[in-house]
Amino acid sequence: MTKKSTYVTIALGVMALSIAACSSPSAVERGFGEAVRSNTKAQVYDPATLTAPSTEPVEGTDGQRMENVMEGLRGRQGNADGVAEPIVINVGD
Repeated sequence: MTKKSTYVTIALGVMALSIAACSSPSAVERGFGEAVRSNTKAQVYDPATLTAPSTEPVEGTDGQRMENVMEGLRGRQGNADGVAEPIVINVGD
């Protein structure tokens, strides 16, 4: 095999890979993210707000209840000490 034929073979291989990379997406790639979009859509109480959201502030809630909610959210601080512990995986006996 000559040097020229080696270069031609490499060039043809690169061109074949380039064409294969431009192929149409697979069934998995076409549906990528559909589950997230479906779940988000199912969680919306009023679908009209997705296209025209309200600019009005939320009103009509109990102040004590909202204070309890905020304290609960602020109090959920994770424990960073356990992050540095090693992970042990036992396989077999």
